[in-house]
Amino acid sequence: MSEKDDHKPYVIRRIKKIKKGGHHGGSWKIAYADFVTAMMAFFLLMWLLSLANKYQLDGLAEYFKKPLKEAFTHSSNAKNKDKDKDKNKEKEKGEHKGQGKETALDKPIKPEEKKHNEMLKQDALVKKPNDPTELAEQKKQEELKKMNDMQAMKKELEKNLQSDPKISQFKNQLNFVVTADGLRIELHDLKDKPMFSTGKTDFQKYSSEIVTWLSHQLNAYPNRLLIIGHTDAAQYQGDDYSNWELSVDRANATRRELIKTGMGRNKILRIVGVGDTDLLNKNDGLDPKNRRIEIIVLTDDAMKKMQAQ
Repeated sequence: MSEKDDHKPYVIRRIKKIKKGGHHGGSWKIAYADFVTAMMAFFLLMWLLSLANKYQLDGLAEYFKKPLKEAFTHSSNAKNKDKDKDKNKEKEKGEHKGQGKETALDKPIKPEEKKHNEMLKQDALVKKPNDPTELAEQKKQEELKKMNDMQAMKKELEKNLQSDPKISQFKNQLNFVVTADGLRIELHDLKDKPMFSTGKTDFQKYSSEIVTWLSHQLNAYPNRLLIIGHTDAAQYQGDDYSNWELSVDRANATRRELIKTGMGRNKILRIVGVGDTDLLNKNDGLDPKNRRIEIIVLTDDAMKKMQAQ
């Protein structure tokens, strides 16, 4: 090798390899972030507009209809006008008072207007729900309404009894009494005219017709019923069967007769037999009126109280 060849420079070639399928930079991420931010701002604006009332929306619409400078000028003028109006009102009011002229504020209130205003104030007052006096008065009014309803039911049943020639002949054996628990209907014996055979639970023909009539009448009301059986003071000879059993059996016989003639089974809440412990004529235990069936048309409170027991 010659000396000339020793001083010849070396050339190094570097080949840059380009990978295909790359991400081509990150500029698209910035654009996407701007788009998401703009959408969030848009939906936030829509949400705020949905909370605005009609007057606020009208104000916004009016604002964007005008140039910015005009909007500020209009707002300033409006405020000045409002101030001028207030000053004029105060001035006019002072002038009226100074001159002794009668204004709308100075006019005397008519008695009917005063009464109307007082009624409005009373209606606007917030009543205390836990006020004992108010609660007692409210309860008293409710009880009075229930009693009036039962009185109306009594009058209607008595009217229907009088207008029915077939049943009105037995009106001396039917008695209607309004009580705190509801309307008590008494169906009792008369001398030589018992409802049942002696010591038994089979209805006589006429008493069965009365029970049928009661079934049709009471079906017209939504109230539920309590049936109580009573006997006189006459005792059974044996110990196997007593007035207790007889009173319960006769109350149950009345229940069966009512259902047989069209009354719903669920309408009868309870049957009770009290024997001879609640005589109608306490001075004469053998009085035929002591042998009776009581059908009580219960109020809502009496029904709930009985169901809770």
